[in-house]
Amino acid sequence: MSPQRIDRRYSALTIVELMVVIAIIGVLASLLLPSFASAIRRARVTHCLNNFKQLSHLHAFYLEDHLQKFPPGAVSEFDPVANLWRRKSTRDTLGGKNPKPGHFAQSFLQATNRPWYDYQGNYKLFHCPEDKGHKGVPQWPICVPFHEFAKPSMFETVGSSYQWNSSLSAPWDRSRAPPLPVVTKRPRGPSLPRMISDEIEDPERYIMMNEPPARVIVRATSPTTAVPFWAQWHKNRGRADFRDPTIAPHAFWSHILFIDGHVAMHDFSKEIMTDPFYPYEDTRDWIWYQTNRATASRMP
Repeated sequence: MSPQRIDRRYSALTIVELMVVIAIIGVLASLLLPSFASAIRRARVTHCLNNFKQLSHLHAFYLEDHLQKFPPGAVSEFDPVANLWRRKSTRDTLGGKNPKPGHFAQSFLQATNRPWYDYQGNYKLFHCPEDKGHKGVPQWPICVPFHEFAKPSMFETVGSSYQWNSSLSAPWDRSRAPPLPVVTKRPRGPSLPRMISDEIEDPERYIMMNEPPARVIVRATSPTTAVPFWAQWHKNRGRADFRDPTIAPHAFWSHILFIDGHVAMHDFSKEIMTDPFYPYEDTRDWIWYQTNRATASRMP
C-alpha cells in the first residue's frame, strides 16, 4: 500500500491585503503617537516641578543657616589665569554643576562657589528636561555677537537650567520716544538678594526661581549695549529663541518656584508679547519685586 499523500496548502497575504494591514497600522500609530508625545511632555512638566519642589527645601536649609537671609546677588571668585578676583552674578548659578570649559566659563561661578552647593546633593536638580538653551552672547568684554551661547542647553553651558529672581535686568527700549512706559517702578537694587525672609510681602505670589521663558535674557555686548533675547522651551516644538518676541508663537511657558514653597507652571506670553521690555508688573498670579523696595524712575 502506497503511503498516503498529504496535500499541504500554503496561505499568504496578497499585496492588497498587505497594504490594508500597513494602512491600519499607520492609522493606529497616528492615533497613538500624539498620546505618547503628550504623556512625555506631561512627565517632563512633572519632573521640572518636582525639581523646584526639592529646591524649595534647599532654600529652607540655606535660610536656617544664614539668619533667614536670601543668597547674595554676586560672589567673588578668583581667576587664576588673570590673577585677580572677579565678581560674578548668582542669577544663573545658585547651584548646579560647573560651566562648560572654555572662554565663556569665566562668566559663571564654579559649582563649589555657588550659594547652594553645600545643600544640593544631586546637581541634576538644576536640570530641566525641556531646556533648549538660547542664542546670545557672553557677558562683556568677551563679545561674540550671535554666538550659540547657551546651546545645546543652559544646563550644559552654564551648569543650571534655572534662574533665581536676583535682578530684573530688563533693558530700556530706546527705540521709542519717549520710552514706554515713561514712569515705571523698579527696585532700588536687586530684587531678593540679602533680603530677610520675614520682609517678604505676598510670598505666595512672589517669584523666587524661574526658567528663562518667563523673562527677557540680556547679554551685554559692550559696557553700554545690551542684546535682548526671549526663549521658549515648553509647548513650542520649533525654534527656542527670538530677538522679536512679538512674532513668536504664543508659548512663553515657564515653571516657577514661589517664596512660600509652592510651584506652578505659568504662561507669560501675554506679558512678554504685549510689551517685551516691561514684563515685570504685578498680575493676579505673580509679582517680581516689592513696591516698598522700588522707586518711580523716569528715563533721562
